[in-house]
Amino acid sequence: MRTELEASVRQRGFPPEHFRAVRLTQYAAVLSSILTTFTTQRTDRSPQRWLWTVLKGPLDSRQLTPEDQSADPPVWLHSLVEPEAAVWLLLEDWTGTKRQDPFWVFEGTARAAAAAVAEVPFCEYYVVHRNFGWLLCENHHGVLITTAGLPQMP
Repeated sequence: MRTELEASVRQRGFPPEHFRAVRLTQYAAVLSSILTTFTTQRTDRSPQRWLWTVLKGPLDSRQLTPEDQSADPPVWLHSLVEPEAAVWLLLEDWTGTKRQDPFWVFEGTARAAAAAVAEVPFCEYYVVHRNFGWLLCENHHGVLITTAGLPQMP
């Protein structure tokens, strides 16, 4: 599914440098840094699927409307995140094809990550600034959760 998602984002006009899967040689380090920075999840175990249940505070959250949940691009682009910000994108393994950790990890711009998220509706995802200054996620309940480092949600 990783390859198909990359192809879908390319069809939306984003070049590879704006959205690509993290190399296997980087995957463990990036995922570990995200888990250590933003969750109470132990890094010596495979992470649980619902990271939003173990996020470190302070947190802000709001229930998204059905219109917000289906918005393309997602509501957080422009209102909370600079579109050209460099980010990591963690997507839940929506097909159950991964053998180990339940996430795909991508890197690119927030705008391209938003395009990727639009391709997989109802999939839990986490967008993390490349310097690990903030995280936002949308869970399967349609709740948008943000950590400190992002502006308060309108």
